[in-house]
Amino acid sequence: MKKDQIIKILQIIAKVWSALCIFFVLFMFLGNIFSASENDGAWKPIEIVAALFFPIGMTIGMVIGWKKNLIGGLITIFSMIMFYSLILIPRGVTLEQSSRIFFLLFFPGFLFTAAGLLDMSRKHK
Repeated sequence: MKKDQIIKILQIIAKVWSALCIFFVLFMFLGNIFSASENDGAWKPIEIVAALFFPIGMTIGMVIGWKKNLIGGLITIFSMIMFYSLILIPRGVTLEQSSRIFFLLFFPGFLFTAAGLLDMSRKHK
């Protein structure tokens, strides 16, 4: 299989997967906002900062990834690392303990990055 075909397949999978992730996260995030009155509705400052990375940074990275694979993928991966560092590590949660859904939501970032790196290597030859 040629590099162009691999890049195209990675892009298609990343785009479809990212669209599904964005809709899922939007659904969950809106549900959390509307149910905030049940759990006092107050966000801690660290949760507000973390929200800049997930879901906001993740979504922005994936949307950018549709046009600029490498940049969008790296933004998505960076957002994952920052969210994990701000919320999960301080709570003592390891990668093995964290939900697989968490990784699946950010996986398009890795696909976009792979497509971007392959495309960059193809252009430099």
